Amino acid sequence: MVALAAAPCRAAAFLAAGKAGGAAPAYRKCGRPAACGPPPAGQTFAAPSGAAGAAAALAPHDFACLLMMRFRIGSGPAGPGAWWPAAGAGWCVWLLLALAAGLLPGRAAAQAPLPDRQLYVTNGPVNALVRDGSTVYIGGSFTYVGPNTPYGSALDGGTGVPDLRAARPNGTVRAAVPDGAGGWYIGGDFTQVGGLARSRIAQLDATGAVTSFDPNANSSVLALTVAGGTVYVGGGFTSIGGAARNRLAALDPATGLALAGFDPNANGSVLALAVAGGTVYVGGAFTSIGGAVRNWIAALEAATGLALAGFDPNANNPVNTLAVAGGTVYVGGQFTNIGGATRNRLAALDAATGLAVAGFNPSANSNVAALAVAGGTVYAGGDFSNIGGAARNNLAALNVTDGRAVAGFKPNANNPVSALAVAGGTVYAGGQFTSIGGATRLRIAALDAGTGLALAGFDPSANNPVNVLAVAGGAVYAGGTFTSIGGAARNRLAALDAATGVARAGFDPNANGTVSALAVGGGTVYAGGAFTSIGGLPRRCIAALDAGTGVALAGFDPNASSTVSALAVAGGTVYVGGNFTAIGGATRNQLAALDAGTGVALASFDPNANNTVSALAVAGGVVYAGGAFTTIGGAVRNYVAALDAGTGVALAGFNPKANSNVYVLAVAGGTVYAGGFFNNIGGAARNRLAALDAGTGVALAGFNPNANNTVNTLAVAGGTVYAGGDFTNIGGAGRNRIAALDAGTGVALAGFDPNASSTVSALAVAGGTVYVGGQFNNIGGQPRIGLAALNALTGVPLPVELTAFTATANGANAVRLAWATASEKNSQAFEVERSADGRAFARIGTVAAAGSSSRARRYELLDGQLPTGVAFLYYRLKQVDTDGTFSYSPVRTVTLAGAAAGLTVYPNPAHGGTATLTGTAPGAVVTVTDALGRPVTTATADASGTATLALPAGTPAGVYVARAGARAVRLTVE
Repeated sequence: MVALAAAPCRAAAFLAAGKAGGAAPAYRKCGRPAACGPPPAGQTFAAPSGAAGAAAALAPHDFACLLMMRFRIGSGPAGPGAWWPAAGAGWCVWLLLALAAGLLPGRAAAQAPLPDRQLYVTNGPVNALVRDGSTVYIGGSFTYVGPNTPYGSALDGGTGVPDLRAARPNGTVRAAVPDGAGGWYIGGDFTQVGGLARSRIAQLDATGAVTSFDPNANSSVLALTVAGGTVYVGGGFTSIGGAARNRLAALDPATGLALAGFDPNANGSVLALAVAGGTVYVGGAFTSIGGAVRNWIAALEAATGLALAGFDPNANNPVNTLAVAGGTVYVGGQFTNIGGATRNRLAALDAATGLAVAGFNPSANSNVAALAVAGGTVYAGGDFSNIGGAARNNLAALNVTDGRAVAGFKPNANNPVSALAVAGGTVYAGGQFTSIGGATRLRIAALDAGTGLALAGFDPSANNPVNVLAVAGGAVYAGGTFTSIGGAARNRLAALDAATGVARAGFDPNANGTVSALAVGGGTVYAGGAFTSIGGLPRRCIAALDAGTGVALAGFDPNASSTVSALAVAGGTVYVGGNFTAIGGATRNQLAALDAGTGVALASFDPNANNTVSALAVAGGVVYAGGAFTTIGGAVRNYVAALDAGTGVALAGFNPKANSNVYVLAVAGGTVYAGGFFNNIGGAARNRLAALDAGTGVALAGFNPNANNTVNTLAVAGGTVYAGGDFTNIGGAGRNRIAALDAGTGVALAGFDPNASSTVSALAVAGGTVYVGGQFNNIGGQPRIGLAALNALTGVPLPVELTAFTATANGANAVRLAWATASEKNSQAFEVERSADGRAFARIGTVAAAGSSSRARRYELLDGQLPTGVAFLYYRLKQVDTDGTFSYSPVRTVTLAGAAAGLTVYPNPAHGGTATLTGTAPGAVVTVTDALGRPVTTATADASGTATLALPAGTPAGVYVARAGARAVRLTVE
């Protein structure tokens, strides 16, 4: 869980150091990480003396920390440009005054206020990450972003919105059927559902929770149906329900045990099932079943599993799908002969005799994978292009009598259809398509049953194929190989809301090639990569985009001659690295400085690197560059260099002489952290990761993590260095591709071990959250494709999924708090906290939690003892785990009826963008200032006394003051 230290704990450490006149003790000795949030860009906080190796993060927005100390910027013990307390004991007085005033709210061992509940995932690699205010920008090679709903999800049948409460399988779902009580039986290749062991078959109840039904199949479940109080299961298994059953079984729906009398003993996989009356129809790849020779298709007695003697269609190739209507069995597959007649891949058989119905012969020219029958129409899906005597791509509606294609139904799917379900006048289709029914639909669609046109309101978008669909009670269960459904197309660049994890609808730059680098400055997102079009305009390898809309800025077009790999923004300058030879209208080899507004290359900066620049970091007037070069800035510099930010000339004193490529650089205080593929740097043996003195380039003796493979990305927060790459051992411990290291010693932190399944390429840290991008499909013990947000302390996603939290006035004297969870793990209690100012919270009640549960839960608490004289109140939940760690929910605000009029501001907390202030005089000037009194924005109230406060892009999280005349109100920005 994300932990933040109590401010008094850290303050005491520094106070002790001040008294002793020596180094501040490392804050980790308090058992908690840093209290005051992330530092200003490129800056750290250090103790008065001797604390270069024990720097702790400080954010200028943290009111408590700002009151604790008075600062100066200079060449202090933490290096040039570092923030550090002025010498002497005066800063201790500030600390004591702050403590006495009660201005240091505790933050003991807490989780991030914005944990990873519903952070979207991708369908491909994430190469670059930046969090700016309330937005997380991601770049890479993906074409889709969506909720983390791997392999199976229940969708609203009208809107396509996924039910995020549902427990999630850890492997492909290949079969699903309604359970008759609002839930579903699902089958496939998974071994867990919702974190519970369920081998290839499970039941979800109406809330999406896993039931006790646990037949434990030993191989894939490929087909399911329910009839007469029995669950019939087909697949590739040989054991299920506690008994030996070869590929077909009948299970008790309550216990999951195999029914003793039903044992057909199929000798090949069962792919399809349908039940009518007392008969079970079976299709697949078998040649023997129910005690008889049956090629690919059979009818079995429902009670005994014996093959019915009179039904022997004798198909000549596998049967993929079955549907029964009236006295007819419709069969789709790969056959060309069945029921005693030539039938190409689709046939109608007499349900009693198995003979082909003479008049029905659609003759598909390729495989049929899915069937559904409704009224007088047979809907068929597959990978054909001609069926029923007409051209039909992958999906057709056929007349139930003669098999002729219905003229008006032409969805024209551009790729195979593998799943169908019909409800009312709607045909639900799943498969591999991206266009169907005259619209873009990613692998799932709802079509008008008469016209085949896509219904506008249903567009869930899956990031990989949908294999199965089932319909019941206004819901559609979709299963497949997808890891997300309910998202949106985003080509290689997306913006996600940091609070909800959802893609911002207005930001869709649609890059036509890989995005490899991102940087944000002044309301602009700078993107670099291998694209030629982005943001609606031609842009070669680099672009500046509006941070809100994703539209390319017309005035910025540097037109790099080749790939851009690294970006850094400082003031009005964008530093660009890559393997180009021309950019910004000038010859520039691999590294350039561009005017941030015009994109024109700055004439004075021309380092002329002789090979690729892959990494950039800017601090204190210095540009640190890493890559594959051996000369840069007019000097010999092997793979890493420090350049004057104005002239591009190599600084003479910094020459670490790495012996191989440097891929990433991060600067914190007086230290440059370098990652790559080297094994010697800064005059010392250092395998792939090193800490260098920012002035001399000499490797710091105490930091030697000794990674056993490439380090691709770094992020520094407080006293922790987060590293990602391809390593499996680092900091003296086994760590698969991601680790948290002590910034002073390089030792791996014991509690952080997310265990990424493949390469980690990008990292960003904000508050208590570590954002991770790469090529993985599992991290933190859960399925995650390409992107994850992890607890900065533990490296795991939030154990409790909070799906709702509301605070509403209940009359004039009470507030009702209500919240819901989708799942809980080791959850002990919810403490409800209240505040009158949005900053100092106190507990008002405790509600016991569910412990560990995959079931949706709802909770309530009534606050009936409200303080007097306040216009509004703030509430938050503190979710406490059994190990004592805890997390905070987002804050909710309630306006109290009949309260005295005064200044109010909403939303509060704000998440960037705008906030609205009410209750002032018409025409009054409203000023927002930070904790140091520096103006942030101003606005003028309208005739109703309302002012819109436009918060600048990138406004740091923290506490601000909105003032109108003599009155003021606090505004919290998250």
